[in-house]
Amino acid sequence: MTTTVPSTAESDRVPAARKIDKRSCLLEWPQLAVLGELDVKTEQPQPLHWLAHPFPAELKATLDTTPPDIITIVHQSLAADLYRKKAPSGDGGSDAHLAGDRRSVMSDSQYRPRNGSTSQLSRLSSLNNSDGNRPSSKLSKDSGSIKHSLGWIASKTPKPTKGLRDRLRERNKFKECSSCFDEILDKNLIGLNCQHKYCLKCFLQLVNTAMATERLFPPQCCLDEIPQRIILDNLDHTRRDAYKLKVQEYALAEPNRVYCPEPSCAKWIPPNKLKKGKMPTQKSCPYCRVEICTLCRGLTHTNLDDCPKDHGLEATLEEAENRGWRRCYNCHSLVELTSGCRHITCKCGSEFCYTCGARWRTCECTEDDQRRRQGEIETRRLERDRQMQTEAAEIAEAIAQIERMEREEAEERERREEEQRRKEEEELRDKEVKRMLYIANRLEDLRTALSNVNESQQTLLIKRHEKAVHDLQSRTMAGTSEVKQQQERLLAGLRTNQTQHMDQLLASQKVELDSMTTRHEEEEDEAFLTVFRHLKGKANRESREKAILDKLKAEQESEMRTLEQAHQQAILTQEQTNSLELKALEAGLERDYTSTREAEQVTVSKLAQRVIVDRSWLTAAVEKRWKMLDEYRARLIDTGVDIEELPAVEVVQNPVELPADSEFGDASIEAAVTPTQSSPVPVLIPAPVPAPVPVPIISPQLEPQPQPQPELKLSHPQPAVVPPVKPGTSSTAGQEPPKQKKKRGFSRLASQSPYSLLG
Repeated sequence: MTTTVPSTAESDRVPAARKIDKRSCLLEWPQLAVLGELDVKTEQPQPLHWLAHPFPAELKATLDTTPPDIITIVHQSLAADLYRKKAPSGDGGSDAHLAGDRRSVMSDSQYRPRNGSTSQLSRLSSLNNSDGNRPSSKLSKDSGSIKHSLGWIASKTPKPTKGLRDRLRERNKFKECSSCFDEILDKNLIGLNCQHKYCLKCFLQLVNTAMATERLFPPQCCLDEIPQRIILDNLDHTRRDAYKLKVQEYALAEPNRVYCPEPSCAKWIPPNKLKKGKMPTQKSCPYCRVEICTLCRGLTHTNLDDCPKDHGLEATLEEAENRGWRRCYNCHSLVELTSGCRHITCKCGSEFCYTCGARWRTCECTEDDQRRRQGEIETRRLERDRQMQTEAAEIAEAIAQIERMEREEAEERERREEEQRRKEEEELRDKEVKRMLYIANRLEDLRTALSNVNESQQTLLIKRHEKAVHDLQSRTMAGTSEVKQQQERLLAGLRTNQTQHMDQLLASQKVELDSMTTRHEEEEDEAFLTVFRHLKGKANRESREKAILDKLKAEQESEMRTLEQAHQQAILTQEQTNSLELKALEAGLERDYTSTREAEQVTVSKLAQRVIVDRSWLTAAVEKRWKMLDEYRARLIDTGVDIEELPAVEVVQNPVELPADSEFGDASIEAAVTPTQSSPVPVLIPAPVPAPVPVPIISPQLEPQPQPQPELKLSHPQPAVVPPVKPGTSSTAGQEPPKQKKKRGFSRLASQSPYSLLG
């Protein structure tokens, strides 16, 4: 089995983990024209978590001939929890993260000085060095400032007299003993590391109890051992020696301790104080001088030479007799003669004859007797060895006969078992072949049905996406045409208004010029008549008349120039105003066009995101379905049940709770499965859901209008109708406010891997 084949943009994101037949491959996703024209220079979008979106409604649709097992697999593949990564187990994974320095994960407070022992100078130094922007400190050349700083630091140092006074006052208070609960002066109490305090009487009782009971030794409080220094400081001389002796006693293991067996003494005897007795196995108590047997730890055995509890002594003596060894009559040690004469001197100083064992010079044995005894010992040894070899040969022969009989019986049993096994294997092989053929035929039918369902669902998604893209493209083209027409109308109206204003300005200026020219002519006529009457009959009349008229003409020319300059300035101002108005209108139109394009880009980005989410959902669901089918096949094979019991095997081992309806509603299915004349669409029946849930409409651009389809048998309720939204109110009541919109390019959205959360 192999994974499903997604589109070209998503093919590199699907991990190929297994091989499947071609029926599990999805169709090639078509390239949507409008989504491919997005601006790729937009900012990088946030990671696309397709699992945060509900699955498309088409993924619930199945054919009317779909087997119930495939319907169950289709249902279970829509649970988002199946695609999320599982948290790593506490006992698994690498231990490298846990094997580091333990101090790195502990609180630094454990390594700080306690009880405020941090000096004021260190705190002042840390305070002065807290400013990272301040340069490193330098020595001041002013000795007065240094002395002032040191004096200030010294003044901040806490005075010891205050702490001493507080401690003395604290020690004169009455506090409670932790054992007898009596109120006693604090200075008379014995304080421990666990903050408990005992009076001397209770403390001695605690120590005596621990000394009397080994399991309570050494003395403890709060499961913490009391320091030996505190114990010894509060004991008198006699108790101190007894405590030290108990420490030595309990330091030895119990089998290695020696206690005095005398009831009136019964003291523990240190190993270095045991005194030697008459024999090596005897010691004497240094306190009461009683003799102690070191083997049984009891009193010495007066009437016996050996300890009755020495259980290995008899076997040792028997072996010594066989080898010819002799035992010292005094210390009972065994002695072996390797060379030399029969005169033996023991390590204890005793002398005896090696031939008969009697004291030296008390017997009549000779060297011939010793040689004869050695020959007898060697003869006995050879006889014993020969007897042991004979017994070993008889035992080996008996064992060989028994093994031969057992081997013959085992061979006969194996032959019968082999015949029975072959017979059973043939029966099981025939039964397993029939079972595997049944499973293969069943899985073949299920694979065919699942492939048909996957292909039908992909066809529905493609049709809905193409219709949504077509509707979006139509709306975009209509909106762009309307915006351009409105821009042309506004520009034409502005130019017409500017032309009218300029014509009105020129006309008013022409009227002003004509009025000023007429006024100047009237002033000249009036001035000429006045001067003529005033200068009539006077001398230099002509020169004075010319001067007056020249002055009048100069004033009129100056006034005319001023008016012409004002007219030119007004025309220039009007032209600048027209230019500014045109630029402002063009900028406003450009902003409107840009905002319109941005809104279109946001709409297209949303549609692209929805397309990617839908395709990711389908791709992941298809892969999960084939995986579930393979797991179902593995369970059918692994269970090993008969053919009659195979239908009882669960299709999904651990079914999960199905999610609620998709936010797209069933109207998307109706619009997507509208049949066309060129390509018939199979009649699909949506899979049942736990309960009908009203579906809110998220975005009108992503929702194709529902169309009636008589061939479909929908068991889902129709999508909820959204009431008209008043201005200033949100169109999605009860939902969270939308996040800040960001421009997204389809190429960048397509590069976001929806399989990063696959478990």
